[in-house]
This record gives sequence, C-alpha cells and structure tokens, in this order.
Amino acid sequence: MITPGALLSLSPSSNNAQEWDQLIMKETSRTPALEHAFRALSALYWHDKAPYRSNQNYLSALTRNITAIGSFHRSFVAARQQSWVASLVFVMVMVAFQTRVIAIGPNDNCIFESVVALRCAAHFAQTAAPAFIESQWVERQRSRQNPSDRRDDPPDSWHSPNIRKLNVFVNGMARSDAWDDTHSQAALMLKTWVNLTQGRPRTWSHIVWWPASISQEFVQRLQQREPCSLVIVLYWCAFMQYTPSSWFVKNWIFTLVKDAMNSPGVGEMGLPHSLYHDLPEFGDS
Repeated sequence: MITPGALLSLSPSSNNAQEWDQLIMKETSRTPALEHAFRALSALYWHDKAPYRSNQNYLSALTRNITAIGSFHRSFVAARQQSWVASLVFVMVMVAFQTRVIAIGPNDNCIFESVVALRCAAHFAQTAAPAFIESQWVERQRSRQNPSDRRDDPPDSWHSPNIRKLNVFVNGMARSDAWDDTHSQAALMLKTWVNLTQGRPRTWSHIVWWPASISQEFVQRLQQREPCSLVIVLYWCAFMQYTPSSWFVKNWIFTLVKDAMNSPGVGEMGLPHSLYHDLPEFGDS
C-alpha cells in the first residue's frame, strides 16, 4: 500500500509527504475527480512495480485518468478559495501521470509533449496560488522548513561548471545564423532557473518553472524539433536529473535525453564532450 503523499512526493520518506497525506486524504474523500486521479496514478505505479508488466494495470490507469479529467472539468471550471488543495493536487497528479506515460512510450515528440504539460500545469496552478500562499498550512510548512532546504544556501559547486558550459554554447551559437532572440530568451530563463533553484530542483514549482517561462515561439520550435532548441532542453535535463529521486521523474528525464540526442541535427551542434557525462543516459553508460 502506497499513500497518496508518497505517490506524489519528490521525497517520499520525508515529513512533507506525510503532511500532504493528511490534506490529500481529506480532499479526496469529497472530490470524485481527485479520487479517480489517484486511482489512475496508483495503477500506473503498480504497473511499474510488477515483475512482469501486463497491460491490465496500464489500461486501468489510462481509463481512470480519462474519467478523472472528465470529472474534473465538470467540477472545477476555475480554482476557488475553498478548493485550492484539490486543484493543485489534481494538477500534480496529472503531471506525474503524464511524465510516467511519456517515459513508458512510445511517443513521436516527448519533449514537446512534456513542455506543454508542464506549461499547462503552471498556468492552472497560478489561479490557485493566491489561496495557496495565504493558507495556514503553507505557514506551518515554512516554520518547519529544514535550514538545509532554503534557497539562500550557497549553491553546490557541481553546477557552476554546467553554467559555464551553457555560456560557452550560447556564446558560440550567438555567432550562428541558426541562433536568434527566441533561443537567447530561453537560455537566459534557463540560467535564471538554475540560480533560483541553486542547481538543485527539488519542488514541484522548480519542475514547472522553466517550461512556464519560455516563449510560445520556443515551444513551437520544440514541436518542429529544431536542433538549437533541443540542445537547450538537454542543458535543462542536465540539471533536472538532480531532482530528488522519485518513481516518475528519473526515467522521464532519460527519455527526454534520448529523444533529443536521436533527433537529426543535434549531434552536429558541437556539444561539449563533457556535457555527455552530465546527462543521465550517457553518464551512466
């Protein structure tokens, strides 16, 4: 038996997961859409854990997920003060579900699908953010926050070389006809994100921040599988692999890296050899 908090948490053994359990269980009991969503995510989790994967759990997960989405649309036209927990948690469940399904595959363009899913999640979460920020629960979490988790900690030394590699790539590509303001904005937002997270993405807001901050034009480039844009995503993946280990994140990042590296033109972009060692698929090989 795995609890809802553990299913969603980026650190399942933490006190934070237990705190979420209390909120989620209360909200699930009165929100059918959320109950369907967790049943879908649970079925997907056990599909992963089965020694011999069968289609039964996977098909059950997909069916329940469709039911959850339909129920959610009927119940929540917009986030309301009294439903901020259900709204935010539903978005988190959908992101976790989508990332794991993308990793299972097959997908024609999993990078584009992932970015769109994260952008949609960020947009919806913003509507519930005022109620979330003002809640007493958030205040309790802040007061219990471990000092080692605070953003003003000095950054880990490992991420500075990666920033230098990104700068070298950007400076080199800036002289290329293939590079334009759309790429520059995405790269600038990536560096801003690294500074914000101290090179250690560890929360849900950290996961969605960069995809939410890039331009729609850049998203369209990803849909077209334009090499320069895919390389910028690779640098994002180099940092995202340091997200706390969870059952749905790690294999998803592997899948994104493979997708980008197998795309025509990316291998000819002159990537620094050292970057390969910072990417999960290649560093482990």
